Amino acid sequence: MFNKRRNILLLILVGLQAGFFLSWSVIEYSKLSNPKAQDILVKTIPVDPRDFISGNYFILHYKFNNIWDFKKKAGNLYKKQGDTIYAILEKEDKYYVPNYISYTKPQKIKENQAVIKGAVGKYRRLEYGIEKYFINEGIKEPNPRKDKIEVLLTIGTDFSPRIKKLYVNDKEFDQSEWQKGNNHKSKPIDLRYQNEQLSSDYYINDWKKIPDAAQYKWASSSGNKWSNELRREESITLRKAFDIANSDDRIKFFFYTKGIQMYLEGNAENTVSPKGPFRYGDVVFFGEGSWYGSAPGLADIYEKK
Repeated sequence: MFNKRRNILLLILVGLQAGFFLSWSVIEYSKLSNPKAQDILVKTIPVDPRDFISGNYFILHYKFNNIWDFKKKAGNLYKKQGDTIYAILEKEDKYYVPNYISYTKPQKIKENQAVIKGAVGKYRRLEYGIEKYFINEGIKEPNPRKDKIEVLLTIGTDFSPRIKKLYVNDKEFDQSEWQKGNNHKSKPIDLRYQNEQLSSDYYINDWKKIPDAAQYKWASSSGNKWSNELRREESITLRKAFDIANSDDRIKFFFYTKGIQMYLEGNAENTVSPKGPFRYGDVVFFGEGSWYGSAPGLADIYEKK
């Protein structure tokens, strides 16, 4: 008798759990399949292509991840990490681009606008849950620095965006097509792994590390470059940066970008141009005349002793 009651209770419990997950699935699906859901096309901007920590995920970066790329400035973002924001995008030609940020759910928008819900991330970066795209093992992923990458987003009734399709060079990204002929090609260089394997002995005798720093954004400059800047390199290992610096006696220090992206704004009077964006593995080499600024989590300076 006791076993019979226990089995009945277990069946009821399983039924309740199944009902909960079924209801949750229906609600989540309805957000995206609802006729009121909106599809919009957006462009990506270059960023380090692969997230090696999280597995086979291709990293996507959009202008609306950056506060400074909104047309109407939100002022200082005083919200703390994790707080909800609403990005209002406006259609220009075929793409939706960042227009302004709202800290409350917009009640009314223009016909050519769309709203996506996001949150404040690290270093005031805005995140929407659409920054990763799964890539099957063995697939040659697109190159965000060379290929045109577009994303078709579906915006649910709660303003949450989801990736519907990925387009590379005006064609829908078909992983089966990208796999052909690429089974024996080497995997992309994992800069993070190579940098972690670089022993400090490699540079400690000749170079002094100054963590979380970069050349100050308003240091003496000419156009979008600093006056003492000698050279720039994109997406290289730290070892390669040391090899370059050791081969040129003019180089007195350099900064190595370790964050996803770093952008150094110009001044309000437009007498100093903005610098960047700099992405993971980007390096700028300098001669005499250092002026360091804080860059927590974004870059490190290496100074010749």
